[in-house]
Amino acid sequence: MKILSSLILALAGLAALPGAPAAQNAPVPRINSIPARKSWAPGNLVVLGSNLGLVFGVELDDAALPIIKRTGFRLVSGPLAPRAPGMGEVELISGDAVTTGVVEFVPNLVATQRGLRLSLRLNNGEPGTYVVRYSYATPVAVSDPGIFNSRYLPVNANVIATGIFLDENPVNVPNLSVPFQIGLIGIPLRLQATCFGSDSGTTAYPNLATTVGFGKPKGP
Repeated sequence: MKILSSLILALAGLAALPGAPAAQNAPVPRINSIPARKSWAPGNLVVLGSNLGLVFGVELDDAALPIIKRTGFRLVSGPLAPRAPGMGEVELISGDAVTTGVVEFVPNLVATQRGLRLSLRLNNGEPGTYVVRYSYATPVAVSDPGIFNSRYLPVNANVIATGIFLDENPVNVPNLSVPFQIGLIGIPLRLQATCFGSDSGTTAYPNLATTVGFGKPKGP
């Protein structure tokens, strides 16, 4: 009887084995891309990927969004309210799995610094122009008539870069010198652009970007 019981338990264990890999290999939603949205008129959130039909919950920055349409390769949720430019965290919920991604709300400015060199990435989402200014002053939010989003730099802040957006793709501005100002070692350097979109006719301020400032200590 002991031998029979042991055999039954062993067979039961073997029967359960195929189920473990199957559970681990169960399909989960995959994100390939999340198209950028215009911050002043974002419309709906669109996610492109695979297994998106398994999603039953969508969150943007921890706020739940209604699902409007979903297929295996495309998911639409919203509508979205106008919001400040920058990045948003997207979460797709399916069973016990949570798949995360990032959506960009344009115009968006990213600044990176290596030593005394500065690189900028601007995304306007449409053709147009840009002017990037910088300041070491403490940011103060100001609303300017006819311009979407707040301006955080003084109106007379110095210009570090200007240019055009040829199309909807981002523009990279590499290898800029970090602005030098006496007595400002370690003081945050703040940058913000003014972006104009020729398709929409909209002028907007992107998010405020911050890096570490450079300078010499004041002498005696």
